[in-house]
Amino acid sequence: MPISLRPAGRATLGVKTELKNMNSFRAVEKALEFEIHRQEMMLEYGKPVQQQTLLWDANRNVAEPMRSKEYSHDYRYFPEPDLVPIQVDQMFVNSIRDAMPELPAAKKERFIREFNLPEYDAQVLTETPELAVYFEETALRLNNKKMVSNWVMGPVLRALKETGASIQEFKISSSALAELLALLEADEISSKSAETVFEDMLKTEKTTTEIVKEKGLKQIKDSGVVQQAVDQVINANPNEVNEFIGGKEKIFGFLMGQAMKITQGKADPKQIQSLLREKLTQLKNEK
Repeated sequence: MPISLRPAGRATLGVKTELKNMNSFRAVEKALEFEIHRQEMMLEYGKPVQQQTLLWDANRNVAEPMRSKEYSHDYRYFPEPDLVPIQVDQMFVNSIRDAMPELPAAKKERFIREFNLPEYDAQVLTETPELAVYFEETALRLNNKKMVSNWVMGPVLRALKETGASIQEFKISSSALAELLALLEADEISSKSAETVFEDMLKTEKTTTEIVKEKGLKQIKDSGVVQQAVDQVINANPNEVNEFIGGKEKIFGFLMGQAMKITQGKADPKQIQSLLREKLTQLKNEK
């Protein structure tokens, strides 16, 4: 296995060395790391790299000179008389290139570019072709690609790890996950409800729609109902309300939780937050 480094700014490669005696992929990895580091150090300190063959010692994790090869003819290159030269035309090369699947590095860059994903997300989602396909099939059905990424890297991968299943064997198909996330994206269900539906989908054969309907998880959008819940919380917690008005901002989280509890987690948290803060501000101004 030949190794040659090219210092930054130089047009041609440096002196080549050759590694032998690696009998496993791990040994190949360690030998390459060793020789690359060795050549880097020699070049950094201005020492010449000799053209030679190095023997890898797996017990000591070092490569030692086996024999030197100063010139190309030392490698004894010569044509094989029983093999005729093969001319490969560009059309054939292009056909092979066009038939190749999208490689992981290219897919990663495309996910970053087209779906506006962070590099970390794209890296995780392209670790296997099957996971990349599952993510993309789901993401193409939704506008919020980052939300899809979060769910695939979170609940989906967690469920696969717990069950030991592969993504091909995963019980929730990409279309089923997309159906669930579409409800979440449209604020038809809350994040908490979406997690409940996801867990039920893993245990049953029911669809998202069936679970949402059976458990009454559809998000409350009636502002009158939400306002009633906010008023109920304020009336039931006068001490906490006074503390908030007095400057204890952290109390707001408690009051929010009480309102969500009254609505059984079905109300839009943003709507509750807005109405609750509006009501508290009104009470504060009145005092």
